[in-house]
Formats: sequence, structure tokens, C-alpha cells
Amino acid sequence: MYFRDIKNCGDLNNPNNPCINGVIKYLVSKQIQVSGETIRKKLAELREKRYETNIELGIEELVSYLAQEFDIDKDELEPLVDVFSTAFFSSAYLDPYAKEVLTKLKEKYQLGIISNSPFGIPARYSRRALQEKGIYDLFDFMVFSSEEGIRKPDGKLFEITFIKYCLNKQNTIYIGNHLIQDIEAARNFGINDVVLTKQKDKDSDLGIPLEELPQHLYEKFEENKDES
Repeated sequence: MYFRDIKNCGDLNNPNNPCINGVIKYLVSKQIQVSGETIRKKLAELREKRYETNIELGIEELVSYLAQEFDIDKDELEPLVDVFSTAFFSSAYLDPYAKEVLTKLKEKYQLGIISNSPFGIPARYSRRALQEKGIYDLFDFMVFSSEEGIRKPDGKLFEITFIKYCLNKQNTIYIGNHLIQDIEAARNFGINDVVLTKQKDKDSDLGIPLEELPQHLYEKFEENKDES
């Protein structure tokens, strides 16, 4: 909803992928030679496992693999996680309407995040990015797959959230930009009120443009209440 990947970090075939190239550059500075293909292959393997099982496999899995295969000192593991994670969020920019929309919604609703962590990147990087973009304080709670070990569309991530924050499905409006991981997953969990937002960087006409979201929510969920 709020971040866009402008450097295609999610595209493992992108030769200019800053996450992969950042890891390679760091390792070269330590006189360790690892090919981009090796990293891409492992990332693709981890991504496939995530999709198959919905179990979160963090970026630490890539780093541990590289350490084992190339005899990298354990003191280099955390810096490698930082290089990859920082590069990812350096390519993310905030949707120009996000802060305005969230501020309007905050006037009426309790706001929360249930998020699949990109590449299983530690949640502290997501939180830092939200703080840097000036929207962290607009949320009442945040749940990230990298902390809970499970990913959407598995309903367990919703269950964890609803139990932890004492939420009620009947009083929840779930907003997301992915048909399966968000909309279908929320409905399967038992949330009836769901809204699909449009991804401007995707070639699709599905969903509500983010800037129209407050008015859409009013018309769909609030207008009848005001008239009664």
C-alpha cells in the first residue's frame, strides 16, 4: 500500500539488482568471490519454499548458506544482512498519497499492518523505513512475517495478530493490494469487509486507487450508518 520498489529489487533477474550487487561488493571488499548467479539461485530457492509452505525464511538463510559455502567468518553475517536489507529499502519510495490517506483514515479508524516481510528481511528494517517516511506513528500495531515465522496467505498470521491485539473480525476492514495474499487470505480467515487497492506499478486495472480510498470506505461502510 505504501511502498514501491523503484529499482526492481524483487526481480532476481535484474542485473542491476542493488541487493544482490551490494552483497557481492561487500564480499569482494573482504576478498571473497561469489557470483551473482549463486546468490540469485539461492534467493529463488528460498522464495519458492516460502510460496510452497508459507513459512517465513529470512534473509539470514541466504547469509548462512553463503557463510557455509564460502567459509565466511561468522562476524560478517550481520553486516551482510544489513547490506542486503538496507539496499532493499533504499530502493523503496513512499506512494505520494500514502501519508495523506493514512492521516485521514487515522481520524476514524485504528490502523495496523499485517505484512509479509520482503525477502524475509528483519522487521526492524521495515519499522525504520516507516519511521524515515514519517508514517510509523500513524499505526497502532504492526505484525511482520519475519517476526512470526509465517506468511500470508496462511491464516495463522491473521490469527496471531487478532489474538495479540484483541481484534474483532466483524469490526475490521482489511485493505491490501494482492488478491491472494491479502484479499483471499483475509476472507478465508473470516474478515468480510475487504478492499483491494490498485498497484500503480503493476499492469492491472483491479483495485481502488489509493487516493480514492477514504471516500470509497465512507461510501461502502459509513454512509448508511450516517443516514440511519
